[in-house]
Amino acid sequence: MKEKEFFDRLILEYTSETGHDPTEYSMGQYLDMFTGAYPAEKSEVRLTRKVCVRILHEFLKNVLGYPDIDWDRANGLKDIYECRVCANSIAQVYERGIMPEYSAGVFGLDVMVSDEEALGYIEVIRGYIGVNMLTREEALSYGLSFPDTYQDAPFNDPNWQLVRYSPNKKAFLWTYEKDDHICLNVKTEPDKAYYWRQIYRSVIPGYHQNKEHWNTVILDGSIPDDAVKMMIAESYDLISDSPTKRIYEAVRKIPRGKVATYGTIARLAGNERMSRAVGNALHKNPDPDGIPCYRVVNAQGRLAEAFVFGGAGVQESLLRADGIEVVDNHVDLTVYGWEG
Repeated sequence: MKEKEFFDRLILEYTSETGHDPTEYSMGQYLDMFTGAYPAEKSEVRLTRKVCVRILHEFLKNVLGYPDIDWDRANGLKDIYECRVCANSIAQVYERGIMPEYSAGVFGLDVMVSDEEALGYIEVIRGYIGVNMLTREEALSYGLSFPDTYQDAPFNDPNWQLVRYSPNKKAFLWTYEKDDHICLNVKTEPDKAYYWRQIYRSVIPGYHQNKEHWNTVILDGSIPDDAVKMMIAESYDLISDSPTKRIYEAVRKIPRGKVATYGTIARLAGNERMSRAVGNALHKNPDPDGIPCYRVVNAQGRLAEAFVFGGAGVQESLLRADGIEVVDNHVDLTVYGWEG
């Protein structure tokens, strides 16, 4: 099967299942190159496992909204780092069981994909598309699962049900019915607001709220439940100004080519005694690409024994890619340390 044909079949499957055409919006730089003015000379290029795995991963992440999962079995693939830009894509698709290894311990990046294999992968992806429909009750229940929250109906109108954060009484989740659909209003950062709107046509500027900082999520079945929950969680973090949020903000600021200790991040997050909380927060990092937790080391400059986002060795590889020298699982803080 050819690269473009595989991509087109995948998009057709999604459109048939959901009624939405994802090519109307940006799907990320890699997938976008298969749309629009696709070079004629590339239309006959055969599909390799390297290209196939990238298409599948970007489709899962950018179109379906599935977040990356932790690596486990993928660490055993001997050729996973032969294409560093593909490594995470290989791991994500392999860990989910969408594409198996080509031979024992080898993924086989340059192996051609047969028509039968390609159609099999698309069939597996069908199970990830489905029709997602979080109900109002499920959305409210998820909002109430966060600490210090309560439900409120402030307008004497049962159509409007909110979830507030108790300490400041601010609402982070608004639910209501409009035009025969349940809608959610969630707070977001301006860049994230645009990001979500680009990915899902049913995420629009906030109804009756600041369009820069709020989105309306229309529960019409086109958005995966995981993505909806992620938006609710982001809204909670913004409203609650939780220590976890401050930790993530501090980690985002670590410049390329530098590392920070858990203690430094704790101090920058407002409490130098919560180093352990820093470790717990980074273990649950919701956005490893945007929150570079691999740049955090212990007080002696030592790397994590088992880096949660990829396993042993991945943290070292990422640091080396940043230009940081790692010797015996250790970084020289006098050279690479960052104090904020």
